[in-house]
Order: sequence, then C-alpha cells, then structure tokens
Amino acid sequence: MIISSKYIDSKLYAVIDIIDTGIGIEEKNIGIIFGEFRQVSEGFTRKYEGTGLGLTLTKKFLGLLDGKITCNSSVGAGSTFSVCLPAFTEIKIKESEISEDAVESDLKSELLNVLFVEDNLSNQFVFEKFLTGIANVEFAADGETAMKLIENKSYKLIFMDINLGSGIDGIETARLIRKSESYKDIPIVALTGYAMEHDKDYFLSHNFDYFVVKPFSKIDLLNVINEVKKS
Repeated sequence: MIISSKYIDSKLYAVIDIIDTGIGIEEKNIGIIFGEFRQVSEGFTRKYEGTGLGLTLTKKFLGLLDGKITCNSSVGAGSTFSVCLPAFTEIKIKESEISEDAVESDLKSELLNVLFVEDNLSNQFVFEKFLTGIANVEFAADGETAMKLIENKSYKLIFMDINLGSGIDGIETARLIRKSESYKDIPIVALTGYAMEHDKDYFLSHNFDYFVVKPFSKIDLLNVINEVKKS
C-alpha cells in the first residue's frame, strides 16, 4: 500500500494505492469488476470466492464522499487499485468562532446549576472535569432519579443522554420533565451518538432545545452553556 497525493482534473486528492501481484485483469474486463455481483471469473468457470459486491460498495461510498476508485492492471503481473479522496491543504476557522479559553473565562463569572443525566460513569467523570469551575453539576444515572431531583432542586440547564440503559429513556424523561410547570422552559440538551440530520430534527421536535453528538468535546458543552446564559 502506498499513500500519496496528486492533482486530478485540477483537484487535489489523497491517494491510497493498493497493489497486488496476482493474475491481473484484462483491460476489457476492468469495467466488469465494479458491477454488482460481477467477477472476471463467473459461471461454471468461476475459480474464486466472494459475492462480487466489495468493489461496488467501495465505489458507491467513495462517490458519496466525492471520491473515486480506479484500477490499472497487467495480465500476469498484478493490479493497482487507487482510492482517491478529496484532500484539503488548509482548514480555515471562521473569525466569528470564539476560542475555548475565551468562552470558559466568560462563563466563570456566574455558575449555572446543571443536571447531567447519564448512566455511564466514564462520561460522568469527563463531564465533571470539563465543567469544574464553570457550572454546578449534579448527576442522575437514570430517568427516574432525574425526575426526583427536579422535584426538589432548581436547574437552569439539563444535559440528557438518550440511551439510559434499563428504565425510561432520555426522550421519555424529557417529556416527563416538561410536564413540570417549573421546567417547561428550561433548556434540555440531547446527548447522543445518533448523528444524522433527521435524528437532530427528531430530537429538537421532541422536547429538546439543543443537540450535541457524542463523543462531545469541552467546547461543545461550553458553547451550549454560553448560549443559555445569553438567552
């Protein structure tokens, strides 16, 4: 395997060349191998295992990424498959984006009371480390505990994991929290590994005000807290 970069049609690509020393493929058959359920050796003459879908799926996935796959081969000498992905030489950060230090410094002036509903102890530990000195954090490992806490305490922001193991899930917990008069307008953040756009739309239409994808970073949490404090 060789990794390199090159321009194709004036566009820069990262290129991964996978090289073998097999039987090779005749030029007239190269187009066939990218078809569904197709192999050079087929029917009664078939000599090799496989479904004939690997290269088809690879080509489709690369197409979604604006990439491509090509094949150069010599019969009896082997083949080279080149996977080409769009490359970026520079990622520009918007001038309007605020640094983590700037956000953190601003938030320390007034600490919000925050409830973090999460059944994973490792995530609780990370969350606490991220927000030490920035927010007053309390934890609930399940939806039932969260409901008991909101009855007696006042939180200005709730971070809610969607999958809470046994018991009610985060979506149902958020729905029940909204029934409380004191929490009708308290922001609730969906914390989830479901990262598709339709997932976001679903959560935001089911009692959640914000959407943060796991694994979350410190700046993800700070940005939400910053928005809540400004609203």
